Amino acid sequence: MTGYALLVAKGGFKLKPAEPGEWSTVGGNQGRVWTFSATKIAMPLLAYELADSMGEVVVDMTGLDGVYDYNLRWASDDMTGTPAGSDANEAPSIFTALQSTLGLTLQRQKVPVDTIVVDHIERVPTEI
Repeated sequence: MTGYALLVAKGGFKLKPAEPGEWSTVGGNQGRVWTFSATKIAMPLLAYELADSMGEVVVDMTGLDGVYDYNLRWASDDMTGTPAGSDANEAPSIFTALQSTLGLTLQRQKVPVDTIVVDHIERVPTEI
């Protein structure tokens, strides 16, 4: 399926692994500006959170093991719901934020996605 692959950028990954332990995330959007703070989070969960905020399929293809702490801030491309006085113009795109903060990149391509296919179904009559 067409989506995004989360990859290590050419400049290299910028974070050091955190000690394993209890993980947490906090974030969301205020108009067009998104924030995401994570403690002890693995790359597949980052990919999931990015997919949720972007409304696109994002698959972790970094090959990075371990957990990491990070803070991201970016502006979405969605112009709806931008409050007056929004500082979206001061926030970078998600692509720039990932590369400058984490050393990661999103590449649009065909990505593997788990799907369930129902190829046959029968309805069993029930008595009323």
